[in-house]
This record gives sequence, structure tokens and C-alpha cells, in this order.
Amino acid sequence: MERAKKAVNYEVIVAEDSAFSQIVRVFSLSGDNLSIDVYHLNSGMTYYYKVTSQNFKGETSELKRDSLRIDGQVRMLHLSSLHNARDLGGWPVKGGRYVKYGLLYRGGEMNGEHFIQVSDADVAELRQYVGIRAELDLRSPDELDLTPLPDDDIFSSALGSDISYRRVSIQPSVKIDSLQPLYKECFDYILSCLRQGFPVNFHCWGGADRTGTLAFLLCGLLGVSQSDLDKDYELTSFCDITGLCVRHSNRYAYKAMIELLEKQYSGRTLQDKIRNCFLKAGVSRHDIADFQRFMLSE
Repeated sequence: MERAKKAVNYEVIVAEDSAFSQIVRVFSLSGDNLSIDVYHLNSGMTYYYKVTSQNFKGETSELKRDSLRIDGQVRMLHLSSLHNARDLGGWPVKGGRYVKYGLLYRGGEMNGEHFIQVSDADVAELRQYVGIRAELDLRSPDELDLTPLPDDDIFSSALGSDISYRRVSIQPSVKIDSLQPLYKECFDYILSCLRQGFPVNFHCWGGADRTGTLAFLLCGLLGVSQSDLDKDYELTSFCDITGLCVRHSNRYAYKAMIELLEKQYSGRTLQDKIRNCFLKAGVSRHDIADFQRFMLSE
């Protein structure tokens, strides 16, 4: 009983402002577990935190108040049940601008025939703290069967029925020219989500080649350099996908895709060529400008 009287509970509050009116995370600590790991804060931002304690009498005291700045460019998502998930924000473009964080995410499947199932804890993390409100699924129908029934039975997001969901079955890399209508459908859906203020997570099953190709085209359209596009594509090689520690990169198809863009589309830069690819697919100049307006920093 004496020990119980001496018990102290701690609370850590993390906010975007020093007045703590924009709280982003709250952690409760007790007993011997007095350390926390905080994930999914945005790079380039300063956060404020305070630590309070409450004794057995219910009396609260503030122990510490301070701030911290989040640095680093690549924003990986730390999830226990999923791998290879990251924010597409942070890549620089000309003029000192960069791709905004918190709008477009790329990753692997969250359910399906590959025995991957997002956990309840990760669902809560992705919804509440990452803020995903839309899912673009690039898998083919035969990757979606969870039962022996003849029809695929995935018609909504694994994050919840209130999450906007669209499936556009697509193939990777080198077939970019013949798949222009599907890339347009992906672009149109993503732009419609951005216009509604919905951050989008797009994925295939492993988040590698199909997802990597779409990420390449979208970031290239924003003006990300080929060097950085290559880095983003190959970051997947460092992710643990279904227990495989090393991914065998689809480098030949990736190289062929770039060669096809260079050969078949006019333009002085890679960004120009990708823009002309989308224009040929039927995307309007107005929509491309809108996409850039949403996705690039001021």
C-alpha cells in the first residue's frame, strides 16, 4: 500500500505551437516505463513538448517544457505490421522549393493474398496521426482474393469504409506508353483527393515497381531531379518486404522506362518529357499546374 501511495503518473504533450493549442500527440507514462519514442512528426518543423506529473493525491506539476526541431529529408513511416511505407515529401526542386510533406504516401499492400494484414494499432496510427484519407490500389484482381470465392472481395480500404478508395490495376515501368489511360486515371484520382484535402496512400503489393513507377512520374512531374528519383525508387531495397531483407531491383525495366521517356517524348528536361507524357494521356495543363500548386512549397 505504501508503494501505491508513492506512485507517480507522467504525461508528455507534443504540440505544434508553444501555447499548446495545436496538440499532436499525448503520451501517458507510469511505473518503470519512463521513455517514449515519437514517430511521424514532420521534417523541417519545430515542435514543443511539456512533461507533467501527477501524484497519488491528484496534484499535477509541470516538470519540463522545451522544443525540438525535426531534421532529415526522407520521412519513413514506422509501422509494426507494414513495411516500405514513406512520405513522398521532402525532395527538393529548382528555385529552393520542395515537395510538401503529408500529402502523398507510397507503400505496400495492407491486406491481400500475400498474407499481409495491417494491425489495428497501425490503422489507428495511419488514420489519426499520419492522416491518410484516401487509398489508391494498383494491384490486379488476382492479388485481391482473400477467399476461394470467384470474385475478389476487396472493395474498400483496409483503413476503414470512410476512407476514399480507388483501384486502378496497373503494370510496372516499361509499359508506360500503352498504360497512359491508367496513369491518367491515377493522376485524376489523386488530384481530386488533394482538392478535397485528402492525403493519399498509393500502393501495389510490395510498394516497389508499380508503386515506384507512379512515384517516379508524379515526382518527376513536380521537378524532382533524376538523381533523387533514382534514390526514392531504390529506397525500397532497404525495406523488409515479407521477410526478404534484400530486394532484387527491377533495374532493367526501370532503365527501359527512362530510355522510353527520353526517346518518345519531347522536352529539354526530364520534367518536360514527363509533362508531355501526361499531356498526351489527356491530362490538362490546368490540372498539372493545380497538382504542382498543391504539392510544392511556396
